[in-house]
Amino acid sequence: MEKTITIFQKNIRKYFIVGLCTASLLFPNILFAANLKFTPASGTYKQDSKFSVSVFVSSPDQAINAASAVIKFPSDKLQVTSLSKTGSIVDFWAREPSFSNAIGEIKLEGIVLTPGFIGSSGKLLTINFKATNTGSGTFSMFSSSVLANDGIGTNILAGVSNAVFTITEPVKEEPEVIKVNDLIQIKEETTITKDEEVCGSDSIIRSSTHPGIIWKKENTAVFSWDINSKTLATKTSFDKSPTTEPDTVNKPPLSEKKYEDLTDGTWYFHLALETEDGWEKTEHFKIKIDQTPPNIEASEIKNSDPTNPKKNIKINATDNYSCVDKFELSINEEIVNYKILPDGNIETEAIKPGQHELVIKVYDRAGNTNEATLPIYVQAIEIPTVTDYPSHIEAGEVLEVQGETVFNTKIEAKITSKKNNLLIRKEIESIDGKFTLTQENIKNGTIFVSFRAIDARGAESMWTTPVEVKVGNESFISFYDKISSLDKEILIVFGLLFTLGSILLTRFLTIRKMRRNM
Repeated sequence: MEKTITIFQKNIRKYFIVGLCTASLLFPNILFAANLKFTPASGTYKQDSKFSVSVFVSSPDQAINAASAVIKFPSDKLQVTSLSKTGSIVDFWAREPSFSNAIGEIKLEGIVLTPGFIGSSGKLLTINFKATNTGSGTFSMFSSSVLANDGIGTNILAGVSNAVFTITEPVKEEPEVIKVNDLIQIKEETTITKDEEVCGSDSIIRSSTHPGIIWKKENTAVFSWDINSKTLATKTSFDKSPTTEPDTVNKPPLSEKKYEDLTDGTWYFHLALETEDGWEKTEHFKIKIDQTPPNIEASEIKNSDPTNPKKNIKINATDNYSCVDKFELSINEEIVNYKILPDGNIETEAIKPGQHELVIKVYDRAGNTNEATLPIYVQAIEIPTVTDYPSHIEAGEVLEVQGETVFNTKIEAKITSKKNNLLIRKEIESIDGKFTLTQENIKNGTIFVSFRAIDARGAESMWTTPVEVKVGNESFISFYDKISSLDKEILIVFGLLFTLGSILLTRFLTIRKMRRNM
């Protein structure tokens, strides 16, 4: 009996090796690693500004079909305004992305349907932030996983990258708002009255709703001040005059006053205290209220070249009280960067080909917003042409594909598998309108190669129709393609049956040999 157990234990190692071999045949990439990262990984932003951070997965050698993460961010410095799934590789969310500004946490858990995703930059989610306080903060990921599309959900996450962002004080502006064009109208007091000077730290009056002399949306104002045993009475009033002497006497004295349903404009609270020595000098506290959104009109300045990916936009914005403060542009909730041109109009960054809706959001100094939507169309530039490619190459042979494109463009090439998994993506230069893709170390099987052109402006073409190339022995390719076309579930069952059959056969041969030796 001991001899039987010993022989069986030795054969267990054989079974294990058979299982590993089977797994390596069916899932040759399970040992490859994936990473999660933030893009951008760092940056400096002004307080009250908005910016976006995207979460990417990198798995260049192994297809994945699920990713999850818990993201921590400094909620004392940043607040999430929204989450965007635009451009995500995720097909189905096992748990809808969610966030909590109270604890500084974002959760995501998504699934990529078969054939999964393979590549170096797969976007999972975009997080839109508003910078609320100054300082530096770190983004980090916990309880994260990236599961391989191997049928058993192997976690191939090798590491996560943190991100660090710094929030600085906003630039102090003059009373004039930054002009986006000459039609922005400004209605702002340009003189400083004496009452503004006493509305600072030296004033006995405080306001929890309207601290400082800044524009606020809140139309309820609360004022407070300190009294003591020597305070006999108070006089208060509230109006739009900076020099009013209050006449409403309060006995016993008040220490707080509240006003509701206030209209837009500049208001003044007036306070006098009575002591044993008589009435003290009246103090005045200024507040500014603006609940009305700014007005905005926007139009595209048409260009004679429809392939120009950078659009010029003319914006007319007015605000009756607090003045126009800033603009924000977006497409599908993704921030679109822009610059102000010398003529006061704005120029967007390069926009991808296609029909888009550009949302232009305007803010006034009180935080009121309004927006205009513009239809934007970018025509793709001329598509490259593939002029020569092999329909078949042997294993280990260098792939060479030639093509032509318009002058002064670079070429982006991609190689995908039969199930559209991204295998290789690279940029190549074109010389005098001609380009050549050379690629070594291509795995056996059927691959597809396609190209697109990008010019110096950032304008892009559409992708070429993929050309098919078979790599390796044609008999093997036919078998491999048939196996690859099967669902992972069928391959798992096949692998398990193969392994079980190997174990049973080995056990049978071992027992028969033992019986012969008895």
